Amino acid sequence: MLLPNRAWQTRPFEDMCRRQKTYNRIKAEVRQIVADELQRIQSDPELQHLLQNK
Repeated sequence: MLLPNRAWQTRPFEDMCRRQKTYNRIKAEVRQIVADELQRIQSDPELQHLLQNK
């Protein structure tokens, strides 16, 4: 009689954790890119008009 392989039961959770970590890393990278670009535009007199002043 073969015993059931239980490794597949933990794999979806591990995959979900890995996907969440990847998502969080990419989200942080995108936020940093946007912040850097906003700062670059704000400091460039020729590009400042592209931002709305609030």
